[in-house]
Amino acid sequence: LLKNEKMNILPKKRWHVRTKDNVAKVRRDIAQAEVEERQRLARVQLAEQEARTRFLISKVEHLIPKERNNVVTVDQSDASGHVNLFADFEFQESTNFGLNREAEQEKRLLKEKEERRIGLLKYLGEGSSEYTKKLAWWQQVPDRHRTKPANNNDVHSSLDVVDVKRGQVNNNHKRKKKMMLSVDELRRKRLNREREERLKAEKLKRKHENNFHERDGGDVDNQQAESAADDNVKPKYSNQFNPIIAKQNRK
Repeated sequence: LLKNEKMNILPKKRWHVRTKDNVAKVRRDIAQAEVEERQRLARVQLAEQEARTRFLISKVEHLIPKERNNVVTVDQSDASGHVNLFADFEFQESTNFGLNREAEQEKRLLKEKEERRIGLLKYLGEGSSEYTKKLAWWQQVPDRHRTKPANNNDVHSSLDVVDVKRGQVNNNHKRKKKMMLSVDELRRKRLNREREERLKAEKLKRKHENNFHERDGGDVDNQQAESAADDNVKPKYSNQFNPIIAKQNRK
C-alpha cells in the first residue's frame, strides 16, 4: 500500500447499524405510521358519529306521532311554491336536537361570572370612567374647594360664617397695626443707637487729636537733642574689613 492511500476493507459491508440510510428509513417509517394512525382514528370517529346519528334518528322516529308526520309531509311547500325536501329533518332538529336556550344562557352566565372573577374576561373600556360613571380620584375636586351644603334647619349658619369672617378681618387689622407699631419702635431704637455711636466716635476722635498735638510738641525737642548727640559721636570701623582705619577707634 502507498503511504497516502487509505485501507478499504469490504466496501459493500455495513458494520454499524446507525447509518444515514438507516436513520432516514426509520424516520420515514415513523412518519408513515403516524399518518396511518391518524387516518384510523378519523375512521373510528366517523363511524361512531354515524352510529350515534342513526341511533338518535331511530329514537326520534318512534317518539314523533303519526299526525305530526302527516302534517309535515303535507306542508312541504311554502307560499312561493318552493318544495322543501328537508322539512322533516329541520322539524326534528328544531324539536329534539335543538339546544335548551335557558340552560345555555345559565351556563354562559356562570362561565362569564367565573372569568370575570379570575380577571380573564374584560370588555373594552370596562374600567374607564365612562363605563363605571365614576370619576377617578385625580379627577375629583378636593374637599377644601367645595362648599358644604347649607342646612335649612340651621338658621344661624350664614350669620356665624359672617361673624367668623368679620373676626378674621379684625384680627388681621389688629395684627397689622401691632406689626406697624413694632416696626416704628424698632426704627426709633435704631436711630437712637446710631446717634449714641456717632457721639462716641466724635468724642474719641477729639481725644486722639489732642494727644497727637501734645506728643508732637515734645517729639520735636527730643529729635533736636538726639541729632546733636549724633553729631558728637564718631563713626567706628570694623577691624575685619578696615583694620587700618579702625585704629582711630582707640583714640
